[in-house]
Order: sequence, then C-alpha cells, then structure tokens
Amino acid sequence: MNVKGVVVRITPYKENGAMINVLTNDSLLSFYARNVYKLNDKNILLTTPLMYADFTFSDNKDKFLTLKELNPIIDSRNYMNDFNKLSALNFINEVTIRLFSEEDMYQVYPYLTRVIEALNKGNVLTLITAYLASALKLNGYGLNVDSCVISNSKQNIVGVSYLDGGLVSKEAFIANEHKLYSKNKILILRSLFKLDYSQLFTLDFPNNDVKEILEDLLVYAYDQTGYRFKSEGLIKKIS
Repeated sequence: MNVKGVVVRITPYKENGAMINVLTNDSLLSFYARNVYKLNDKNILLTTPLMYADFTFSDNKDKFLTLKELNPIIDSRNYMNDFNKLSALNFINEVTIRLFSEEDMYQVYPYLTRVIEALNKGNVLTLITAYLASALKLNGYGLNVDSCVISNSKQNIVGVSYLDGGLVSKEAFIANEHKLYSKNKILILRSLFKLDYSQLFTLDFPNNDVKEILEDLLVYAYDQTGYRFKSEGLIKKIS
C-alpha cells in the first residue's frame, strides 16, 4: 500500500521505538516504527516534525501496518535551522492535533500540505495566521466577515467583535466591547476567513497588522475551545 501523508504525532514506545500517526487526505493512519530513534535507522525521518512524504507499507495479512519505506515530498528538515520556520512547524502541528478529532482531522489535510510547502518561501506570520483561521473555520468557529454581525450592514465596517463572532459596523460599534481595526486589518481578516487552501501560496500581509490579528485569534481560539497553545510563546517571537 502506498499513501501520501504528513507525520502529525510521534509517541515514544518501548526502547528506541515509537507509535506514528500519519494524516492522509481521508484518514489518520497509525503504525509502530521499531528503532526509529536510532541514528542509523533508515526511518529516522519519521521523527522530523510534519514530515510530508510518500509512505509505502508492506502487504500484510494482519490488520497492522508495517512501514516499508518513505520518500520525502517536502523535507521539513530543511526548516530546522530557521527559528521562524521551526516555530511555525510546531504551532501548525499543535493546531492540527488539538483542534481536530482523529475522525475529522482529514478535513485540514489540503491546508496542512499546502502550508508546509508554502513555508519554504512564504511569509511565516501570514501563513500560520491563515492556517489557524482555516482550522477555526473548519471546526465551525469561523468569523462572519461578510457583514456586521450585529446589524447585518455591509457598510462602514470599523472593527470586530470576537465575542459576537464577526465584523462590526460603525453604528453597532461599542468601544469597551469591540476591537477597532484599520481598513487594512479588516481586509486581512476577511481574506483569512474566506481563503481556499490554494491561496496559501500567494498570501503576504504586513507583519505588524497580521501579528495583532494572530494574537486576537489566539485569544478567540482559547475562548471557543478552552485550549491554550503551548507554542504561543514561540510564535510571538517570530519576526
């Protein structure tokens, strides 16, 4: 059996071994990799965060998968010496395994593979913010960015209410409850929650604007899910 997939979880098991979870376009596969933590083992690539590869499994009569070989499609080892990209990989990985159940994780697969590839040359802050927004949307926590979430007006949009879940018009804006956004930040927020995964290659927003939106989305994600990302401290240092 041959599949394309991304290593999303590595759980050490027994001496030098690990249970590996690989996300594909339609499921989450699990298998045991013996001696994977030995430096000279051929499958040591499995220990690299978000390794995107072709996986070949032996044809066994039993129900357990046995890895025969893997060949990288996007070798994430190339990101290991770049603080920004390494921090991004950790955050993307955490978003993937924390915001999705094992049954539903396949939904984010096209976004995951595209963002891994786009990290090679793209704006790191833009990409991780877009990935978080996409994950929230796929989980039913997308913001209403088409009109004012309170009045339904499409005119004079001046800010956002994360409590109400969308953009806010000038007439509905309450200073102590809503966040005032510049026109550019409103455009960015709209783009983030309306994007298709194919657009991840072309996104590039100013870091100052997208950084504020990212911090707001981190708070929003916590309010909606109750989960605070352990990698928040790292991504806030991305320049």
